[in-house]
Amino acid sequence: MLREHNYILRQVNIGVDFCLGIAAFFSAHLARNFASRYVPGMNEAPVQHYDWILFFLPFLTVIVLAYNGLYKSQRFRMRIRGLIGLIALSSFEIMLLLMAAIYLFWRGDVLDLILRSEGASIRPDAPVTELVARGLTLIIPFFIFVFVSIKTYALRRILITLRVRGLNFRRVVMVGSGAPLANFIEHLESHPLWGLKVIGVITDQSEQYERIKDAEKPESCGFPLLGDLAQGPRVLAGLQVDEVVLVPDAATLGQIAPLMEACEVMGIRTHLPLTYFFGQIAQPVLDHFDDIPVISYWPTREIGPALLFKYVFDRLAAAAMLLLLSPVCILTMIAIKF
Repeated sequence: MLREHNYILRQVNIGVDFCLGIAAFFSAHLARNFASRYVPGMNEAPVQHYDWILFFLPFLTVIVLAYNGLYKSQRFRMRIRGLIGLIALSSFEIMLLLMAAIYLFWRGDVLDLILRSEGASIRPDAPVTELVARGLTLIIPFFIFVFVSIKTYALRRILITLRVRGLNFRRVVMVGSGAPLANFIEHLESHPLWGLKVIGVITDQSEQYERIKDAEKPESCGFPLLGDLAQGPRVLAGLQVDEVVLVPDAATLGQIAPLMEACEVMGIRTHLPLTYFFGQIAQPVLDHFDDIPVISYWPTREIGPALLFKYVFDRLAAAAMLLLLSPVCILTMIAIKF
């Protein structure tokens, strides 16, 4: 049922964004024509001059948003600022692709043919920049950013409200023991808006289970103890479980592999936190060796805008100083020579 709900929500989300792409086009057209009344040199443009953009703009909107991960589950990405940043990036990419479609791929004769077929009155020598209002390449992405941001915020508020009321939650079984299990459960309980409900624990310590299994209500970390690793597949088969989180303490990866394979067969999503090493400097990064996923620890930072600016500034400043001081260097060299 969880997968069906996720699929339906994703398709509805895509459909809404498709419609928002259309709405952004018409909103940009109305905004431009309204501004033309007050901006000298700007004339109103009939929508027929560029309604061909509607043939690809909604598809472009959905494709770019999907490429940037906006249709993945946002349950654990609670910071709205991060999502707004992704939407802003997507809007910027749509602007670049829209410019490319207008100025590179759509030649003037192609546009002229399309527009004339729709009855538009175009001068034979009209350039592409006149056929398409250039301001639209900025206004359309702006409205896409505004509309998609409002939709994303409203959807998140609705889902969070449902979780607060005890709806839209996922049933989780924890696998593990000791400090890793206790720490991860504490982390889950500190984020109630994630909507994860722990229904029980499967221990990776058989001795612990044998010791307390005959108790009236065996527990681990305050939750019902359901069994050990050997009984894990049978236990999960008898429960309604959406997610399994594995935080082993006593078991090796080879010992928990059968349980992960059983979850795969039953269609249960599994999570294995990569918390084996906590570096003071190195940052964990998900990487790939061909098709093998690995977790890499990078002790050095990737170059970003600040480091790139420093890199360029240092070299330009050094070159400028060498040029300015070159007469002094030459005179010093001659003085040393003599």
